[in-house]
Amino acid sequence: AGVDLTGSGGGGGLDSPPHVGGTGGTGVVIVRYKRNGDGPAPLSGDGTVSGSANTSVKGSGGTVEFTATKVIHYFVQPGTFVTSESITSAKILLVGGGGAGGTRHGGGGGGGEVDYMPSGTIPSGTHTITVGVGGRGYGKGEERGETGADTSFAISGGPTITAPGGGGG
Repeated sequence: AGVDLTGSGGGGGLDSPPHVGGTGGTGVVIVRYKRNGDGPAPLSGDGTVSGSANTSVKGSGGTVEFTATKVIHYFVQPGTFVTSESITSAKILLVGGGGAGGTRHGGGGGGGEVDYMPSGTIPSGTHTITVGVGGRGYGKGEERGETGADTSFAISGGPTITAPGGGGG
């Protein structure tokens, strides 16, 4: 099987039963922007931001982590990224779901496409996140593996950035 959160393709099916091709890995969306203030933001025991560091977080959604100068949101499943203010110099990385390997004698599935917005502005609002799942391998006859699903970031009132899923083997 492909590795989840990497969009890698699944391996080809074996010659012996059950002939199933490997499932493709899921995709991911990562949003990163500069945080306000100095030093890392403190976290509560449940992983939420605590204290005055809340001013560093300009958006909500996904799993949030911090470096000394950045706020990073990881989306491993579909959801929304809600911003209370416009975020400038934001970086967005998307990886599409990987394709499944073909059955019996089949080739490996293709990796999901990687798309990257190196610097842009995310306006305030609710933005829709779609995380592509990996394609499924099938186990009968000689069939092509399923194509991985697309990963996308739909900017409210703006364009949609899409990383297509990988093809089936």
